[in-house]
Amino acid sequence: MRAHGRPQAERHQPPTAGGLDRHSVKTPALGGERGYDKGTTITGRTRPVVVATLGLLMAVSVTAASVADPAGARLLCARLGGAWKKRRLIGVAGA
Repeated sequence: MRAHGRPQAERHQPPTAGGLDRHSVKTPALGGERGYDKGTTITGRTRPVVVATLGLLMAVSVTAASVADPAGARLLCARLGGAWKKRRLIGVAGA
């Protein structure tokens, strides 16, 4: 989708900028890892995501809510691999 949408929007094929954010959600005690996020006071999981400037998804991960933001960002950047070779700027949402 990214390969076809970017040229149609008159953008270079590989994105050079994007954004990183995460969302915490409550989860039950059954199955999977979960943790406590002090910032949002939620026990559950977080979904950190990286999107390109057009809003197209680049990477997503699911971690325990107790995983720190920098650690989640490193995990996502490792998942990107060669998909974002020319990145120059990543905006990070924060409180």
